[in-house]
Amino acid sequence: MVEYFPIFIALLLCVIAAVTDVRSLKIYNKLTVPALLLGLIFQVILHGFDGFFDGIAGVLVAFAVLLVPFMIGAMGAGDVKLMSALGAWVGISFASQIVLIACLLTGAASVIALLRRGGLSAAWLNVKINWFRLQTLQHHLVLDEPDELRSMKVDADRKADLIPFSVMLLLAVVLVLLIHLQRESAVTSLSYLLIK
Repeated sequence: MVEYFPIFIALLLCVIAAVTDVRSLKIYNKLTVPALLLGLIFQVILHGFDGFFDGIAGVLVAFAVLLVPFMIGAMGAGDVKLMSALGAWVGISFASQIVLIACLLTGAASVIALLRRGGLSAAWLNVKINWFRLQTLQHHLVLDEPDELRSMKVDADRKADLIPFSVMLLLAVVLVLLIHLQRESAVTSLSYLLIK
């Protein structure tokens, strides 16, 4: 069960981040930065240099996948740092699964929010705006929050459309954990049947 300790830590980090993200729309550096460093240290203690490189790979896959949404203003830097910290703890395999599921959940929630807000024309307009931002790299590695997020936070109607990515990460971590526990249970059952 020690192999699941990092994912339980990831679950705890997501719960803490989701609470602050829902309340104040912020994920604090005092959570993400120490978590990232402690995750890498944990990897080294448990698996040596192989663990360190697995943790770094987890950080890099999280950063690489979320960099584009951050650059176009679809998420804040705290979201990217949180997923990077999770990657340090769980390594590349779990991090890839978590970020994929979280992105799929966020995409589904975004489509629902866009359709509820303004229909297909508003959704298409948002796609064109974000494509233009990506082409011009308007938000390239900014440390401040994107203008779109800032304007959504102050407009009460648009604030309801914000989807805290930390909540999607929390759901993704739970789903990945359940999938792996179910798979482990199925393998155990199968091996028990084969032995008998």
